Amino acid sequence: MANGGSRPIAPVRKLIAAVLGTVATFVMLFGLGMMSWAIVALGTALLVLAIALATVRAGGRTWVIGEGHVHSASEPPTQYAFGRCELQLVIDAPGLPPRSKKIIEPRVPVSKWPSIGQTLPIRVALDDQRHVRVLWDEVPTHAETAAAAADLPPEYAGTEPVDEMLIAQDAPPWAGRSADDDFRDPLGGDPLGGDSLRD
Repeated sequence: MANGGSRPIAPVRKLIAAVLGTVATFVMLFGLGMMSWAIVALGTALLVLAIALATVRAGGRTWVIGEGHVHSASEPPTQYAFGRCELQLVIDAPGLPPRSKKIIEPRVPVSKWPSIGQTLPIRVALDDQRHVRVLWDEVPTHAETAAAAADLPPEYAGTEPVDEMLIAQDAPPWAGRSADDDFRDPLGGDPLGGDSLRD
């Protein structure tokens, strides 16, 4: 998925364009002094190339949609509807290896302020994983999350965590047997063949 904007021009490209423009100007003046229109044309071509290098921007950056698991988050402001949030996210996006990334979001709604363990929808640049954006428009507010939890059927309302449910399970059927029961044949015989050996 590509974003609609263009990438900013890199400082290296600007420097190269400035050097090329200087050389182009020198070549043009040199050609005019020698009355050589071929050299003037070469200088003009170099000048056009320098201008294009300085002004034409690169194509749009390619983004992928993924998830960011909140590892830590700064405290929300108490008097404002928006605030600056520092997040430590574990990034999980298709085609990219998982990694931890600290990001700073300058304007986060307090009604959607992230909590530790929450999963946020994010957008990650394929060519540079340092560029991560949280899709705040797709994050539900705390009120919407509470309303969705209230709409759950009664059987899901008070479910216990999986670990507690496993611990609270009844003992398996074989837990009450004695050690001798494992070596007894239900028909009364010896499964090891002891009776046949005595015969």
